[in-house]
Amino acid sequence: MEFKVRVPSKVRELTEEICAFPNADGGYLFIGVNDNVQIAGVSLENHKRSAVQDSINEISPALHCELYPISIENKTVWVIDVPSGKDKSYIFSDYIYVPTAKHYLNSLVKSRLIEFKGTQKTGGYHILIK
Repeated sequence: MEFKVRVPSKVRELTEEICAFPNADGGYLFIGVNDNVQIAGVSLENHKRSAVQDSINEISPALHCELYPISIENKTVWVIDVPSGKDKSYIFSDYIYVPTAKHYLNSLVKSRLIEFKGTQKTGGYHILIK
């Protein structure tokens, strides 16, 4: 289990934490609960829920998480139910957050440590340093 009082301003921080769950038996991320397990409650407007779901959809291979509200102590807590990846023989290092990976690859290209050769369908990155 993981607890967040609110969705961080950079939603990808939330998604990067979700990537760790499939390595174990899955898990739950609660939004609206602090680290001391005190219920704060949170309201997620449609645009924020969409941002969270879009960010989760960037995980590769795909994780089919459920995002839903529950009521605790008359406060709304949002739950992200993350499945286990063990049945698919995945390990943590197999999960990547695609925008983060693209960012790091672009940094390596700019640093002239790697280059991309070929087309988008058949090409790949090649190491330039020995």
